[in-house]
Amino acid sequence: MSDDEPTVRVRCALDSQDASNTPGLKKFVQAAIRRVIGEELPTPETEGPYWGAAHFSLSKVSAFVDASDDERDLIIAELSRLLVEEAFYIEKAGMAFASKMALLSESTEERMLYCLFGAEEASHLAMIAAFMKEAPAPARTQPFLGFLGELIETGERQALLLCVQVLLEGWGIQHYYSLAEGCQDKSLKAALVRILADEGRHHGSGVLLCDPSQLGRHDSAALLEALRRLYAMIQVGPQAVVGAIARHCGGLTQRQRQQAFQELDAEGSTRRKLAQLDALMAKTRNTQGLREALRSDGLLEPWDCARCAAVLT
Repeated sequence: MSDDEPTVRVRCALDSQDASNTPGLKKFVQAAIRRVIGEELPTPETEGPYWGAAHFSLSKVSAFVDASDDERDLIIAELSRLLVEEAFYIEKAGMAFASKMALLSESTEERMLYCLFGAEEASHLAMIAAFMKEAPAPARTQPFLGFLGELIETGERQALLLCVQVLLEGWGIQHYYSLAEGCQDKSLKAALVRILADEGRHHGSGVLLCDPSQLGRHDSAALLEALRRLYAMIQVGPQAVVGAIARHCGGLTQRQRQQAFQELDAEGSTRRKLAQLDALMAKTRNTQGLREALRSDGLLEPWDCARCAAVLT
């Protein structure tokens, strides 16, 4: 797409109300969802957190081990809730993404693909929503969700293919696999496995369609800036985990926060995540220049634990 060609604007609206004011609309949505997934929506089988301490490697963190039983329960409950909320908003964003990509499609076949993806994203959202025990915190409170919403609203076709389908959905394959593997609720585990299969198709088609060399100069610069923001959010390490511990254990001193990042192997785990993103980029045509720019900016290196602790909010 050339720089002077108009783009398609969509409103991602992650914080829009979830229930329509139109009476009776819900039954039509539920009927359509049943046709997509072939069955009724799943329901939770456990009252407790869907993931335990092991999933978050909490047993390695001294501050968690030394906490009271009540404090540990609160930490696990918060982190489990955050995982469900994040998945909820990502699937909600996926519907907006599919809608925009359908409008940006360059062939009828491609448009069919994204219309079908949109139906899958809607079914994912419905399945995840079934496991939410309370209203989610506003998406605007999470920097990553704000970034994702802005990207979908303003990004061009090739930028969206690379950032969303190649990188985020490619990374999502491993993420959903990890969630399913560690999930303590059989019904939610089955839903995550189903979503995982769909994410594989979404990612694979993105790799096939992606070619950043088609972007003009302005859009190429916007894409690189979006990638810089994405990689920078990963560099800071497991902020959510250490943040939850700090909130429920009296705040923690700066030294204790740094120790928590060290005990979680923040540098090693973050380095692996950044390497995974680089590998996803490497298998996509015409991304060498982008990869070199990110490496030159130091964005393929994790922050050290002291720096991660210093920015913890």
